Amino acid sequence: MTASGSGTSLSDLSDDLLRHVLFFAPAFDGAATAALARRWRTLWRSSGAVNLHWRCDGGDDGWKERMDFLRRAESALAAAHAEGTVRRLTFHVVADSDHQTQSFLSRRGDLNVIDSVLSNPAARRVEELSVKVHIYGYTNGINKFGGIYELGNGTLPSEALRVLHITNCSNLGLCSPGAAFPWLSSVRLQGCTVLLGRLQSMIDTARQLATLHLEWSFLAGSMEVSERTQDYWSLATCVGVECYQLRCPAVTELVLANCKWPGKVQGGMELDVPRLRYFRYTGYIGLVSLKSHAANLARADLHFIDEFHREEYKMGNKMCESFWQFLQNFNDAKVLKVKLSYPIEQIAVAEMNDLDELLGCKLLWNLERLEVEAWHMPRPLGKDTAVAIANLLHCCPVIHDLRLMLTTTTSRIPVIPFDEEDDDSTYKVSEISELRKYSFNCLQNCLRRVRLQFQLEYVNCFQVQLAKFLAENALVLEEMYIEDRNYKVREYINRRVRRWISDASKRRNSSSVAAFAL
Repeated sequence: MTASGSGTSLSDLSDDLLRHVLFFAPAFDGAATAALARRWRTLWRSSGAVNLHWRCDGGDDGWKERMDFLRRAESALAAAHAEGTVRRLTFHVVADSDHQTQSFLSRRGDLNVIDSVLSNPAARRVEELSVKVHIYGYTNGINKFGGIYELGNGTLPSEALRVLHITNCSNLGLCSPGAAFPWLSSVRLQGCTVLLGRLQSMIDTARQLATLHLEWSFLAGSMEVSERTQDYWSLATCVGVECYQLRCPAVTELVLANCKWPGKVQGGMELDVPRLRYFRYTGYIGLVSLKSHAANLARADLHFIDEFHREEYKMGNKMCESFWQFLQNFNDAKVLKVKLSYPIEQIAVAEMNDLDELLGCKLLWNLERLEVEAWHMPRPLGKDTAVAIANLLHCCPVIHDLRLMLTTTTSRIPVIPFDEEDDDSTYKVSEISELRKYSFNCLQNCLRRVRLQFQLEYVNCFQVQLAKFLAENALVLEEMYIEDRNYKVREYINRRVRRWISDASKRRNSSSVAAFAL
């Protein structure tokens, strides 16, 4: 075997480099490879990693398959342990269905395969543990209904564990009473069900936990998993409780994406993360709040899902008020990315005084880059689109970089002339009165780069009007990117952008020259 294009054989690599390669090799393949050469056998066993990869065959004799896997796993762990400490243990199972996975991992009345592997003495001091169960047919292999297998209480090795990644576990027993995770720095749970009380207990004992990712997971109360979970780790009754809380004193990177929790309280989930530097959230707006001020927050990625399924008569002002109030949490952020799964018109506030009140008079004075992705109603139905854009420009007074990705639901096919000699006297682009009546600090002093991404509907559509407004009013603009899937449409707009810039500059008697990357 040779490195691609170099003519160098893997056998020519140094022991340290080859050991690093074998660190990621599947254990059963590694055992076969090690049988070929004494040098490889020693290096593989001393790599400190055991990677157990298994493809469920779906046969009738599930017991035989489990025993075969456990025998080989025990042999691999013993071989690695004989050469030193097992520092990395990965458990990767691939199956075609939930039933196939359950039959292999934890058939009722039989032993739990994962618990058996983790209870091996050789696995008790692992630093990196990954348990991935991939189900074909699910997006990214993740079961979005709370997992399909169980891990018993106290199963996880805690003494030296630094990194933990678990997918598709239906009842995750994170730790037993008295257990501690002194070195744990990163936790990622995908498609899991876990008791909030147990998760909080793990966080409380993991004083170095800097990264916490919770994705497609159910954070359960005392009765949501099973009747057997009624112990002191479970949440108390929800009577009199205003909101759930998750305290993460050391976490600097938090992801809470597509998660659910019992809907028995009105306040949703309150996050206490004082050292937060990066936050990503995907879910309904208004269900999450930040208790502590994150003074060091550098970036936030927010994807708000439409909980009313585009039934505008149900929305009222709730989504608008919740959006701007939630934005108060990020007045120290430098980068903010917002994606809306509902019309951008739903966040429009007609009066700037009302907007300031919703923001608590806290503008985003540290924000340098703003990205917004949303769809909007074609005008005149979408007359509040410009108001929403005005609101965003107002609350971000010092942004340098603005990216807007606006799409519509129209099926209109654009009919646009592509004559190089066409001028604006024939194809007039209207003004946006809702934007013209305000003065924005970011346009006067800060905005240097604009990227607009859209699918052009017609010459005078809102996106083109917006491009014209920004080109004429961003006084220190250096770059403007216009993106459209149709090259000719993009070039058509670009020619006019140059003209708008030039004409506006002449009107201001300015000698400044804008450079464009189109």
